[in-house]
This record gives sequence, C-alpha cells and structure tokens, in this order.
Amino acid sequence: MSVALDKLLRLVVDKQATGLELLTGEPPGIRLRGDLRPLNLPPLTSEDTLRFMRALASAQHQSEFVEKGSCEFGLPFEGNAHFLVQVFKWKGHCGIRLRLVPRKPREVDNPDA
Repeated sequence: MSVALDKLLRLVVDKQATGLELLTGEPPGIRLRGDLRPLNLPPLTSEDTLRFMRALASAQHQSEFVEKGSCEFGLPFEGNAHFLVQVFKWKGHCGIRLRLVPRKPREVDNPDA
C-alpha cells in the first residue's frame, strides 16, 4: 500500500468524516454521515494493516493486542484533532477503526428547558 497513514487521517479531518476503517482485504474506508465509503485505493493486505497498527500503537498497546486480541487508545493528530483508535482481530487479521473525536461537545436538546 503506497498511501501514507497521515494522508488518510488528514482526509478524515478535511472531509469532516467521523472515522476511518482499515481492514485486511478491503480498501481503506471513511465514514461520512453514518455510511462507510471505500476509497478508490487497492484493498489492504495483512502486512498493510500490521504496518499501520505498529505506526499508531505504543509498544504497550501492541503487546495488549497480541495478548488479548484488541486494544484501544487515543491519538492526537496535528495538534488540532484527536482520534479514538480501536485495534482488533478481524477475520484472523488486524483491523483498525479510528473515530474522530469532536472538538466541541455536541449540544443535546433539553426538553425540560
């Protein structure tokens, strides 16, 4: 896979998507308005997803993934964005889901106000 992880994360931020999914056998996909939209890229190999996982996860989180089959952690991005990263076993391979954390809390309608 020739696409750089930082370019994929930048695309999520620029498109105001809610997340990025990196699954073996599938092209990278971004989540827009609830729908997962595959990017016009080749499907990821097992080596691709492992390389992405190693670039994202600390040694401690990598060990947790190996021992438990999953791990979760926060990832600051370019000083103005933050992702929640979930690494998990998917069809016997590494799967990664990154959710963009909103900068401002969403307003909730208060029916009592």
